[in-house]
Amino acid sequence: MNKNYEKKRKILESEVNESQYKQLNINHLLATIAQYEESLSSAPQSTIVQQLIMLYNKAIEYYSALNDERHLEYLMKL
Repeated sequence: MNKNYEKKRKILESEVNESQYKQLNINHLLATIAQYEESLSSAPQSTIVQQLIMLYNKAIEYYSALNDERHLEYLMKL
């Protein structure tokens, strides 16, 4: 019996392409987050929470890729 395991390598920070994050319309993303947060306060639903978590993750990835400290704001919300 021969077991082979796929070796996975970590992605280096230098391999992250900042241009893909710059294409993301962050203003639209932030407006959508605000809209969902407002909806959540008026009518809490699990689907809204799931959407917010997804949007928070996108904001965290965006700001982290640009070395912007604002990613911490969204980490605190998770």
